[in-house]
Amino acid sequence: GINAEYMGANSKYVGGCAYKADFQLHTRGSYHTSAQWVYARYDAFNDKDTRWPPLLNESLILHHPRIVCVKPPLLNSSAECKNGDNEGRWVAASPYVWTPLHCHYPPLPPHRIKKCFAGRRLLFAGDSQMRATFIATLTRLYKTMHVREQTLPLFGMHDDTRFQLEGVTLDFIVDQYLMRTAELLATRFGRQNIFKSLRFQLSKWAAIHFDQKWPAAQPYDFIVICVGQHFASQTHWTFADYQTLIQGFLLLAQGQEIVWMTTPAMPPRNDVWVRDKRDWRNNHRFQLMNAWTRPLLAGRRVVDYFAFTYPMLWTSRDLAHFHTFPQDAVVDVLLHTICTPF
Repeated sequence: GINAEYMGANSKYVGGCAYKADFQLHTRGSYHTSAQWVYARYDAFNDKDTRWPPLLNESLILHHPRIVCVKPPLLNSSAECKNGDNEGRWVAASPYVWTPLHCHYPPLPPHRIKKCFAGRRLLFAGDSQMRATFIATLTRLYKTMHVREQTLPLFGMHDDTRFQLEGVTLDFIVDQYLMRTAELLATRFGRQNIFKSLRFQLSKWAAIHFDQKWPAAQPYDFIVICVGQHFASQTHWTFADYQTLIQGFLLLAQGQEIVWMTTPAMPPRNDVWVRDKRDWRNNHRFQLMNAWTRPLLAGRRVVDYFAFTYPMLWTSRDLAHFHTFPQDAVVDVLLHTICTPF
């Protein structure tokens, strides 16, 4: 059928006015193609140039040539997926379903979810992307834990919050730069010297990270983390500062079960809000950040938030966050990642 698979191609500059976009189709069908020229001269990726990068958003393909995939490669997805960063694609099915290429996520029935989360304490720490996943996860657990439909309590957009469901504790803290969670881990594991050194190295940013002090250094079975976008927005961290923070944080997190969610994609925008903040957020930058971070997470649980969202930029209602079926797929994989032995 038309557009049997929905995917984003990774483009590379190869010189002159030429770019190369690599992609592999895995589903038989007929496909439309489109390409946008987003940023002029890739200025958006230069850490040392503080000028506003021109955002063009010009279409490069006007007639949308059709590609027909007649004989896709054979895939063996019989094995159960063990982590949340397995290569996959979106397949058209009411409306789209995230489908791994070389494994599968079996359905998690309610009784298995209840058993997995029974008595556990989870902390979700990060930015507004983390908050969106926290709300979606909380909603899913509400539906699982309660026989009758329940109304989810409201909480402030920028507030820390705690929910307790049938013995399960779910905390969310606003921690765009990971320093609050880093301090929590340093206190719990007696690594204050590492934290003090990290904070000193990043002292030019530290003042904005400690507005709220909750929670105290308490134990969590899992800490789910999603950060990255704010490093490239108004504060404009350099890539070197980002590397310093992540390396220091992972030292502090030794002995703590974490689920690392890669920085998700963001629809390109050039409105007053991002121009006033000289917003540097763009998907190429996030790809570089995620690619650098991934080897440091060997042996850790990882959910590839970017892979879910990059092909689905058009579904974001506010040009920033993802809900509906992309977020549902993220929660599915997050629950599997937590509940499957690793």
